[in-house]
Amino acid sequence: MIFIGSRNSSLEVNQVHISSVENQKNNPDRLLVFVDGDYKFSIEQEDWYRLNLYVGKEISVEEIDKINQVCNFTRAKKKAIQHILFKKRTEYEIKIKLINLGFDEDVVQKVICHLKELNYIDDEDYVKKYIKDAQNIRKLGPDRIYMELIKKGVDERIIREALANQDYDEEITLRPLIQKKLAAVKDRDERALKRIRNHFIRKGYSLDMIDELLDEELNRDED
Repeated sequence: MIFIGSRNSSLEVNQVHISSVENQKNNPDRLLVFVDGDYKFSIEQEDWYRLNLYVGKEISVEEIDKINQVCNFTRAKKKAIQHILFKKRTEYEIKIKLINLGFDEDVVQKVICHLKELNYIDDEDYVKKYIKDAQNIRKLGPDRIYMELIKKGVDERIIREALANQDYDEEITLRPLIQKKLAAVKDRDERALKRIRNHFIRKGYSLDMIDELLDEELNRDED
């Protein structure tokens, strides 16, 4: 039982009663909870039973605040999991998503910690798979991959370590791409070569490697 009041005044018991509950129309898994006849909060049915709530139960205003904290955590967790199941996300992406949905940072941080424990969020694993797909499917170079992951809020150390540990040879990847580009060009003038060079720079390959392979392929064709 919680008492509210000054030390010099008579203590008052700040208690209310759960008077009724209704199913939320657009979400039958949530309940609308009325306290002393007035709507007070909504709650997931799982939280309703887990917190041992029932019509007629006497609770304090402070307990309602704690119940709301539990409800916000459950709602944020469900939103985060839905977001992750649709597409794998980084920790930063989940954080921004939940903040944009209106959850406060304290709840967001608790949800992120919880989901990391359950392996729903794992930036190191995410980066490994992202790099593999970016290299094998999208044919991106390391510079472009690095910048894309930075924009996703991944720690720089994780990205650099993952790139360093990849079984990847930039020359072996880039050479056939340059050969294909050159084969599609009729007039290999400086303007055309500049377009090819800029294309692979945007793809994230190093300028030194691009120029080296371009020179080699052009010289080979002349021979």
